[in-house]
Amino acid sequence: MIKKLGYMGLVPFVVLPLMLLTPQYVTPSLTTKLFTMYSVCIASFMAGTLWGREVDKPSAKPYMLMVSNGIVLCALAFALIADFKIIGAIMGLMLTHLINFISERKRGDQRYYHLRKVLTAVVIICHALMILLLSWSITIE
Repeated sequence: MIKKLGYMGLVPFVVLPLMLLTPQYVTPSLTTKLFTMYSVCIASFMAGTLWGREVDKPSAKPYMLMVSNGIVLCALAFALIADFKIIGAIMGLMLTHLINFISERKRGDQRYYHLRKVLTAVVIICHALMILLLSWSITIE
């Protein structure tokens, strides 16, 4: 079930950049807003899982709790600048997903680690694709 939900969560990351190629059906402005908001939600959700696993440990590391909070605050900041600097916001969100993954690296479950590696790679590639498509003179209203 975890694998299925993980892959289903990739659908908006994959579909939304491709929607930039069909501006006659969905405006690029709406597409980028949806992509940005979804990315913020997923980055924050994953940071929350870092928090949840850390506080359940007998000796929680305060720096991990701060990393989790920092990821959420950064994702929020990138959402706030998205109307002014969309490419910068998407680059920042790409980094939040990468930091989320790096922060989770020392987990013992290898199957989960492999799944997270694949999911994070696809998310980062989709962010890069979004930046590339936005850079190719698609005007955002």
